[in-house]
Amino acid sequence: MVSSTSSTSTVRILSFLLILAITYIIFVPAHPTKTTLLPPTDHDRQASWYETHISTSKPAKDTSVDAESDIVQKETEQQDDSQPPSDIGDHISSNNEAVDDDQLTEEEKAVQADHQAHGQNEPTRDRPKLPGKPDTTKHSTAPSHTSIITELDLPEIRHHTQTNNASAAEHLILVVTHDESHWGHVDGTPRTFPSFLEFLNDTSGLPAPSISLAILTTTESAYGHYVSALSTHPYAKAQVLLYTPTIPEDEGPADRHTASFQAIRRKQIAVARNVLMFTALTTEAHIFYFDSDVIDASPGICAQMLKQASDPNITMSPNITLPETILPVGLITARAQDGGTYDYDLNAWYKQREQHMHDLLPFANSEEMFPLQSVGGTLLYINAVLVRQGLSFPWWYVVGSTWDKEGGDGIETEGICYMAEKLGYGCWGLGGDWHVVHSQ
Repeated sequence: MVSSTSSTSTVRILSFLLILAITYIIFVPAHPTKTTLLPPTDHDRQASWYETHISTSKPAKDTSVDAESDIVQKETEQQDDSQPPSDIGDHISSNNEAVDDDQLTEEEKAVQADHQAHGQNEPTRDRPKLPGKPDTTKHSTAPSHTSIITELDLPEIRHHTQTNNASAAEHLILVVTHDESHWGHVDGTPRTFPSFLEFLNDTSGLPAPSISLAILTTTESAYGHYVSALSTHPYAKAQVLLYTPTIPEDEGPADRHTASFQAIRRKQIAVARNVLMFTALTTEAHIFYFDSDVIDASPGICAQMLKQASDPNITMSPNITLPETILPVGLITARAQDGGTYDYDLNAWYKQREQHMHDLLPFANSEEMFPLQSVGGTLLYINAVLVRQGLSFPWWYVVGSTWDKEGGDGIETEGICYMAEKLGYGCWGLGGDWHVVHSQ
């Protein structure tokens, strides 16, 4: 009885030990050598992330549309797994070796600092491209209302130059004309371009070898004739420009002085003046603008303007109000008369048109000048320094203008003084009997 009981206990113990052995074999892996387990390092996490997200093997293509939709949706919802570990900023070189910050060049450090300043997680050196999330942003398909002009019909400009001694050119004379019929009339007879050249030689008071002459015309025939007429010119330099305006003159009203047409007409004149002036000016120090239909002038009038520009003699008459600050001479004009009209050019005035040029002339003698806030263009002297600083004839109303609206005054010659004052130069008028005669 005792032997039977002892045998039963032995069997139970052996069965228990067998169960323990089998459990140990199943659940505990074999370790041939003793290894100390350490927590994963940053490098391990990074390597694991790249192995998970970047594979060199190409997965089999899933032909199921529903499966692709599920995958896109899951990738969109996963926020943490789709981003690299927080310490992914290690810089990877072209051979995929880790590079510490202290190994970067000064140029690479500057690039890295710029990336960090702008919130960019871009490496300083090349790094494998990471897959991005699909763009699920809904883009508007509404048509744009902004129209872009892709082609402009620009005016044609041709430029011909003839020189005798360009380095001697000191005085630039500019003339804008439409065609050969715009040189005016003398005693009822149309004046020609060669006769205009004779007029300049007789009245300007400037030596021909110091003159640089530039003519602008808008017709092909006149362009060819002017080039031919200047083939034997005595000037230091001569230039002819062919310029086609955007609005032909024959589209204007019969009376070019019609109020409704003045803005259009003067814009065209201002643009033509600028085209000629900026194209022709090179090294000259002084500019003289003549209207093409000026048929006579006080002898030596250009020389007088040069004298006043270099050594100004400003009137001290109590009848003429002088500005608080006397600005250096930038522009000078002279009285223009038209037959029996004593003052033809009403664009020359002072004090907001309260005093026109003819109101000031009696109080200044022929050796004096008086201030103006606007000048006429029949004969106009311009210091070339201003043009090199950006002075031009405004083709819009600049006085009183705002950001999105034209002003109430100041176009062409009536705006150029406003611009000159901003550059620190003043406008003046010749006193006394100095004048030019405009063709009727």
